[in-house]
Amino acid sequence: MLRRIRLGLLALPVALLAFHCVDAADVWLHLATGRLVWTTHTVPHHDIFGPAPALPWIALDWLAGTVFYLLHALGGMPALVVVTTAGFVLALCLPLGLASRARKTQWPFEVALLATTLIAYERFFVRPEIVTLLLVAIAVQILAAGAPRRWRTVAALAVVQAVWANSHPAFLLGPGLAALALAGHAIDTWRTERRWRLPAPLVALPFVALGACAVSPYGIETLTHAIGAWHDVGTPAMLAGIVEWQPTFAVPIAGDVTLMAFVASLVALAAAGIVGRRHVRGFEVLAVVAFVALACVSRRHLLLYAATVPPLAAAWVQRRCDMNRAARAPHRTASIRTLRRAAPFIPAVLAVWLAADVARGNFYARCGPPRTLGWSVSAADQPIGAAQFVVEHQLTGPLFNNVAAGSALVFWTGGTLPVWVDGRLLDAARFGVYRQALGSGSAFTALARAQAFQLVVLALTPFPPVRLWRQLAGDPAWRLVFLDGEGAVFMATPAAETRGLVPIPLDTPLPPASAPAGRAASFFRACDPGEAGRRGHVLLTLGFAAAARADLTRAFVQCPDHVGVWFDLGRATLDTGDAPNAAALFGRVLGADPSRADAWFELGRCHAALQDRAAAQACWERALRLEPGDNRIRAALASLRR
Repeated sequence: MLRRIRLGLLALPVALLAFHCVDAADVWLHLATGRLVWTTHTVPHHDIFGPAPALPWIALDWLAGTVFYLLHALGGMPALVVVTTAGFVLALCLPLGLASRARKTQWPFEVALLATTLIAYERFFVRPEIVTLLLVAIAVQILAAGAPRRWRTVAALAVVQAVWANSHPAFLLGPGLAALALAGHAIDTWRTERRWRLPAPLVALPFVALGACAVSPYGIETLTHAIGAWHDVGTPAMLAGIVEWQPTFAVPIAGDVTLMAFVASLVALAAAGIVGRRHVRGFEVLAVVAFVALACVSRRHLLLYAATVPPLAAAWVQRRCDMNRAARAPHRTASIRTLRRAAPFIPAVLAVWLAADVARGNFYARCGPPRTLGWSVSAADQPIGAAQFVVEHQLTGPLFNNVAAGSALVFWTGGTLPVWVDGRLLDAARFGVYRQALGSGSAFTALARAQAFQLVVLALTPFPPVRLWRQLAGDPAWRLVFLDGEGAVFMATPAAETRGLVPIPLDTPLPPASAPAGRAASFFRACDPGEAGRRGHVLLTLGFAAAARADLTRAFVQCPDHVGVWFDLGRATLDTGDAPNAAALFGRVLGADPSRADAWFELGRCHAALQDRAAAQACWERALRLEPGDNRIRAALASLRR
C-alpha cells in the first residue's frame, strides 16, 4: 500500500504538468489532416492546403491525426487533453510502476522520475509526438528485460511498429532500438561466455521492424520520406527558423530549469554508472549513449532522453542496492532505522510540493512557459481570432502567412484559402524564401508583387515578426484590419476598401473592449494579464508605445503583482515620455529581482531622461556587470562619455 501511495504521489506532478490548456499550434494541422482522411477515406498524396502547384505530401502521421480528429469530434479539446495526459503519465511512470510491482528497491526510480518530470515538462504537447514517447518508453523496458524470446513477441512488436510508422515520423527509432538490442545482447554473451549466442527472434527483430515500417498506404516511400525529413530539419535554413530543432546548449543553462535538470541528470548518470558498473547491460549502455547524443543535438529530443536514460540509470543503482541487501549490517541503532524508513518518502514529499506549486500557477510563473491548468485551448498561443476573422469576412487570397499562423488557417478555413507555409514545411526552397521575406522589407515586397498577395495573416506569439509588421504598418498599400494579442490581419488597401473594412490606428490607444484583461489571482491560480497584457507586449515590441501603455495599464489593474506586467508597462511609460512613473515601475521590478540586467538598463534610461547622468551611469554599470556581452549597455555608457 505504501508503494502504491508513493507511486501515486510521484505521478501527480506529471499529470498536473501535462494537464494544461492546448498550446501547440500544430494541433490544428493534425485535426485538419484527420478530418481530411476521415471524410475522404483516403490518405493525401499531394498538398491540398497550400498554393498551386500542389506539392507531394506524405502524411506520416495520418493515423494519429485521424485519432485526434475523432477524439475532438467526440469530446472536443478536453478529450484530447485527457488522453494525452494519460499517455504522458504512463510513459514517464512506467519504470517506477514496474519496479513497484516487482518489489524492487523503489527510491532510485522515484528520484529519476522527479528529474524526468523537470526535463520533459516543456514538451508536454497535444501532438502525435506522444505516440513516439509512449512506444519508445515501452520498447526500452521490453528490450532491456531481454525480450523478445518468442516469435509471437516479434509478431506483436511488428504490429506495433506498423502502427507507429503511420502515426509519427520518428518511427525510425523502432528499428534502431531493435538493432541496439541485438548488438547489446551480443556484447553481453561475449563478455560472460566468450562466444556469440544470439536468439533467432532477436536476430530477426531489426529486419522485421524495418519491414513493418513499409506497412503503410505509402509503402516503401514511408521510409525514404522519413529519412529525407530527418535530413531536411538539419539544414541551416531549418535550424535558423525552428527553435525546437536547434542544439540543446545553444542557450545559457543558468535560469533554464529544463537545462539545469538535464545537466544534473547527466552528472547523476555518471555516478549511477560508477555505482552500478557491474550491473550494466550492453543494450542499456548503447541506448544511453544514443539518447544522450540525441538530447545534445536537439532540445526536442530531451523528451525521449527523459523517458529512457534516467530510468535505465535508476535500474543500475537498484540492482546494486538489491544485491547489497544481504550484506547490510543486521543490527542498527533506532535512529538509523528511523532514518532509513523515512528516507524513501523524501521524493514523494518533493513531488507533493511540486504538484502544489504547479496547481497554484507559481511553477509556470517562475520557470515558464506561460501555461495554465485546464483542458481548453490556450488563447495566448494561437491566432484563433485572426483565423476566425478571415472566415467570418470570407477574405480571399493569395495569402502570405507565417508558420505559427498556418496550422490555424488550415483548420478554420477548411483548405479553401491556400496557406503559404505551415508546420509541415513541405518545400525547403519556399521556406527559405519565406525566411527572407520575414527579415527583409524589400524581399517581401518583391515576393508580394510576384505572388500578387492580397492578404497577410501573422501570428504574433511567441515571437512577433517585427520587421515584416513594421513594413506592413508603414506601407500605404496595406491596411491593418484585425489585431488582438495573438494575431493580426493585413489586407491590400484596394481590397479592404472594397469590403468596407476600417483600418486600425496604432498611434492612439486601442478600444479596451477588443483586448479585455484576464483573471485576478486566486489560491489555485496565478493572475492572468489576459489579452490586454499580451497585446500590450506585442505592441510594445513593435514600437507603438501609446497603444501598448493603454493595454498594459488594463493588465496592471488585473495583475498588480505581475513582474512581467510591471516591466512592460515601465517600458511603455518611458517610451511615452513619463520617466518618473517608469522609474517607479522599474524600481518595483528590481525589488522583486535585483539580478535583472534589462531592468537596470531601463532604469538607467529613466535617469538619463531625467538628466541624472550619475544615476544613469551607476545603473548601466550594474547592468553591464550582470550582462557583460550586452552591446546596448556598452553603447549607452559610451554615450555618457561623449
